[in-house]
Amino acid sequence: KSNTEIDESVRIRTLHRKKVVTDTMLMLQGNTKDIYIKGIAYNPGHDWQDDRFNIPLTVQKIRDDFKMIKSMGANTIRRYSPGIYDYNLINQCNEAGLNLLYGFWFDPAIDYVREEKKLNAYRRLVVKKVMKYRNEERIIGWSIGNETWGLLKQLSARG
Repeated sequence: KSNTEIDESVRIRTLHRKKVVTDTMLMLQGNTKDIYIKGIAYNPGHDWQDDRFNIPLTVQKIRDDFKMIKSMGANTIRRYSPGIYDYNLINQCNEAGLNLLYGFWFDPAIDYVREEKKLNAYRRLVVKKVMKYRNEERIIGWSIGNETWGLLKQLSARG
């Protein structure tokens, strides 16, 4: 596929949504309903070296966590994926009524200008996952990279 075909294939439900940001809120305005985002980053089980007490991330652990998240008034989690827990996380978001911002973690040590093979591998991964999960009602957005995105902005600003 050409880049144009890939770009066209990932234009999904967000065509009719508009992001509104003020000093006190983030809201997605859509053709069906507005979504006021009140959420947290949810990363247990993401890295076994840093989080060995949450491995494996069982369905029961997710249920218990989501119950606590809901009890504090949140309606959204942000999770960097893809990973082996995607299926259970999405199912439990559906069950708990939590929205999901699905993030793609990209290695910040990669040179995204020179390492074209790695960049293309990430591009294929993003398109594959977006196509797989694009109709999941609880996924309200896609994000790229954490530190990587910030580093790329710094590099491009330097010229």
